[in-house]
Amino acid sequence: MEDLDSSEALKESLKGFLAEVLAENIPPIFSTNFPLKKHERRVQLAKLVIAKNLGKKKTIFLLWGVIDGGRNHQRYADAREMLERLMGGDENAE
Repeated sequence: MEDLDSSEALKESLKGFLAEVLAENIPPIFSTNFPLKKHERRVQLAKLVIAKNLGKKKTIFLLWGVIDGGRNHQRYADAREMLERLMGGDENAE
């Protein structure tokens, strides 16, 4: 029962973070300033963002805080590659 409670609490916590991320009230999920420190939790939250089907540009912005074009081109390309890996089930993408 304890696992169920903690699992439920985790889901609720992630839903709260998801709302804040979508509203852009907190830093991108994979930034150093993001409140969740455990990588596994960040990946779970990232998957919730991906499931919203916001489009690649918006999703990349919410996860890594980069936009396409200009000086950020390489960072954006790297983020797009990491997004593809996350969508493919790679838990180690950051």
